[in-house]
Amino acid sequence: IRVPLASPDQAYRWRGPAASLFTNDLRLSVARQRLVLDPHGVYALLQYGAIPAPFSLFRGVERILPGHEACLDSTLLTRLPQAGPLPVASASDETEAALLTRIDDVLLGTRRPSAIFFSGGVDSSLLASRIAAAGLRDVPLLNYAFGPDDPEAAHAGRMAAHLGMPIERIQPASEKAVDVLARAALEYSYPFGDYSSLPTNLLVRATTARLPRGSEVVDGTGADGVFAVGHTRQDVIRSRYEPLGSLTPWIGQLAGRLHAWSGLTASDGRIAAAARLIRCVTTMPPLLAAVIAQNSLQDECFYATSEVRAAVNDALMHMVASLTPSTSLADKATTLDVTLVCGGIFAAKDFDPLRHRGVDAVYPFLHPDVLGPSLALPWNTRCAGGQPKALLKRALTRHVPADLVFRKKSGFRPRVHSAFSDIDMRDFVQDCALRRDSPLCEFLNRDAVEHLFSRAFDAKPIHTKAYNLLWALAFVGSWIDGLARLYTGPRGDSHGPAWSTPNDAGHCGWADRCA
Repeated sequence: IRVPLASPDQAYRWRGPAASLFTNDLRLSVARQRLVLDPHGVYALLQYGAIPAPFSLFRGVERILPGHEACLDSTLLTRLPQAGPLPVASASDETEAALLTRIDDVLLGTRRPSAIFFSGGVDSSLLASRIAAAGLRDVPLLNYAFGPDDPEAAHAGRMAAHLGMPIERIQPASEKAVDVLARAALEYSYPFGDYSSLPTNLLVRATTARLPRGSEVVDGTGADGVFAVGHTRQDVIRSRYEPLGSLTPWIGQLAGRLHAWSGLTASDGRIAAAARLIRCVTTMPPLLAAVIAQNSLQDECFYATSEVRAAVNDALMHMVASLTPSTSLADKATTLDVTLVCGGIFAAKDFDPLRHRGVDAVYPFLHPDVLGPSLALPWNTRCAGGQPKALLKRALTRHVPADLVFRKKSGFRPRVHSAFSDIDMRDFVQDCALRRDSPLCEFLNRDAVEHLFSRAFDAKPIHTKAYNLLWALAFVGSWIDGLARLYTGPRGDSHGPAWSTPNDAGHCGWADRCA
């Protein structure tokens, strides 16, 4: 079983007394078993939005480490070889040409692309320019617009016009967030935390309504991780996160209590941001706090023992050490972002929903033939002159005006208030996603979580990272609840899984801790 370095297609191993199972679908590991949520997986999901190997959401189910090969008759993992390096020239022309050749081979080598997910940014525009250069200008560019006044949608239209390719705008659908959450276990093979999965799911549904089964959609995920994150985060880590990481743990605990007691959850102000930053850097390594931490609400809203937190953080740092080709802080940040975030969260937003509807997704920047050589490039080539993604931007300016390339771009962000204030959302969260008998609730400070959800339902202010947690709780809770329903017969007869609470497995949940 070969597991790519960065892929939404994850691999799992389960060993029972009479049989072993390898699968790329976590849902298959729960059939006809009595299962317990793994505290390591729950903590990782709520803190980082994704679960690192060897953990999974379920105790006894092991995730295979990315970039490695596993054998059916052995517990050993073997590091996969990487593709050969690209040539590096001082003017970068040769490097650029070699990189584009690799991208072209992935884009056009076996199948004709049916569509491109198109934001108008550097990544998707470069891929579109390569397809246009191959003479396939009729391939549609699918752009999700957050409304008629969305400036990014207008920019995407200008970019498409210069490329000479048709653009189709996908407007926000009338479908509610609860409809997406209710399908979570049907459409996703494993849960993760990213609140832009809502508009992405709606984009996928609109896309598959236009395309026949067997089509292929191109997604530019991964370019930021490979060509920018390490460069942009290393200075921040050194100047801000590492100095604060030397603070004693009690200062972090004090910052967390101040944040909870003073109601700073509703604020994005400087004091609130400082308290959250201090809380993060005193509970995890600076690299994790700077690159992948989604919130600072552990102990305030969700709980994990210090042993569980240490095990998850150690697994992440071990993964970085084993997969990073150097000791460079920029390379470590890149490895962490590419494997956990790009592969396990960003690409996961559309990979399974597309596959569920018979459409394949291709991620050229994450493909081993492109990713390995790209990671071997020196940073003064990837980000020449201190410009993030300089190599990609240089290549794109050969096709479109430079002012369309060198610009500030806003992220792919949904209007989260409107999603949580849907009239049916409150009932769905209480009755399905986080109902009181959900095994997930054993890890939560329910009063604090319900307070946050109540503010979200009423469209009251909440700081941005708290929304990460709320969406993760709603999505993971819906996935667990939906998975139980998938294994329930038409008359409610359970064929599995038989859920055990964490306390059944000897874990001290939040209620016991408070008692």
